[in-house]
Amino acid sequence: MSRYLLDTNICVHFLKAEHDLVAKINAVGLRNCFISELTIAEMLYGLAKCEPTYAVQQRQYITQL
Repeated sequence: MSRYLLDTNICVHFLKAEHDLVAKINAVGLRNCFISELTIAEMLYGLAKCEPTYAVQQRQYITQL
């Protein structure tokens, strides 16, 4: 069984539903995909720097995953 460490760019593309990543991650199984603490920190930093209304939308979207 393969396991995948997703970097920040992949996470951003996934959240934007680009490059067919939703299907690709579903194909390998979400339980086989991992995110490092550094990637989480980078995502939170980017979220903190963006427009407040966009940040609220993204937080709601992420919690629904």
